[in-house]
Amino acid sequence: MASTGSSSSVVTTETAAAQADLVVGLVSHNNAATAETVAGAVRGGLARDIAGVSSRIVLADCGSTDDTPARLRRALDGTVEVIDAPLAPTTAELLERPYHRIPGKARALQAIMTSAKNLSARACVVLDAAIESVTPQ
Repeated sequence: MASTGSSSSVVTTETAAAQADLVVGLVSHNNAATAETVAGAVRGGLARDIAGVSSRIVLADCGSTDDTPARLRRALDGTVEVIDAPLAPTTAELLERPYHRIPGKARALQAIMTSAKNLSARACVVLDAAIESVTPQ
């Protein structure tokens, strides 16, 4: 795996050679209840509104103990290429005051932005899998 310069490997060598006009980043942490709704909205938006745009989805899970990552993957299956950015919280993050009460969230955002840069994306959208009211628009 290619290094992003941080402690996590985000993009594989094969993906690093690829490019995407749009990167959609999904940040999650124990969001099994809302994961499929958010993924469905992303899937619908990509299919309906920007069907001809080269895109990738980056999943940045901050250490969920439920099945959030698996639910997101299942709901996004067949949409576009999905890239995992595994982000187990570091010891320092567990001891520090978490960003919005979720350890690793700042690192998840950094991993998504790094992936977008590595893919030469022209645009990047970041959504939190915890949102309850999201539409494809």
